[in-house]
Amino acid sequence: MAQRRMFSKKIVETDIFIDMPPTAKIFYFYLNMSADDDGFVGNPKIIKLISGATDDDFKILIAKQFIIPFDSGVIVIKDWKIHNYIAKDRYNETQYLKEKSELSLEKNGSYTKCIQDVIHYGDPGKDRVGKERLGEDRVGKSSIYRESGIPDDNQTAPPDTEKTTSVDNDILFKNYMDLFINFAKKNINKRSLALQTFIKLSEMEKSQIITGAKNYINFYKSDRPDDESGQYSINAFEFLDNAVFKEYQVPIKQNKANSPFCKYDPNADINDPGGWGPKKPDKTLNTDINDRGGW
Repeated sequence: MAQRRMFSKKIVETDIFIDMPPTAKIFYFYLNMSADDDGFVGNPKIIKLISGATDDDFKILIAKQFIIPFDSGVIVIKDWKIHNYIAKDRYNETQYLKEKSELSLEKNGSYTKCIQDVIHYGDPGKDRVGKERLGEDRVGKSSIYRESGIPDDNQTAPPDTEKTTSVDNDILFKNYMDLFINFAKKNINKRSLALQTFIKLSEMEKSQIITGAKNYINFYKSDRPDDESGQYSINAFEFLDNAVFKEYQVPIKQNKANSPFCKYDPNADINDPGGWGPKKPDKTLNTDINDRGGW
């Protein structure tokens, strides 16, 4: 697969693109960078999380026809071939052949979905058309709504085929990262690494991370009140990667006597290089002259 991706000013400098929210534009660029040589992306929800985009940004790209969604969850960049030209010796065809078969190319090089049923009122001889007629017939309202994936008011909305578990995991990971980011801003840069680890967790482990995160953060705040920014706390990635969340499934009360963060004692035992040990006994001066240590 070719490693370089290009963007055409014919697309990204249009008013309709510029008017989108910044997060939607960033999401679009991320999708383009992740697409295969035919412009298909098999994991758009993962890319959405990595880019920091929202479900609304996803809907905007579909509504404005910058991407075309499929029932399988795959999407394709509509203007992919306007953006990119890939030499034949570097080109690798997409693995999403079924989805590719549902597309045709317009004269300007952009993708469009093949619609097999286009109704022409008053002309029963043209009820069914092939994709060779698509460029002429796609301008109808019904065609636009079908391509964008947005149901017309006069049409029955297509059933939602997304798996509930996928949606739940998106929300779960977002809530997890929100906890750590609100606690310590350093975790903003750990989102991608944390996501890669989160994906590998079992469903049981995923169900434990919110409880673990809350208990850990509460414990750290009470144990380290001097570190209000969470600078020295474990980050969101390591918390998952080292399975620390399993150790915090129940709230932990700080035992001050055993706290590793007790105050430094300058009078601690000299053999304790950390200065954390018990106090040494007071010196008694003018003791036996034979006791050179003065004890």
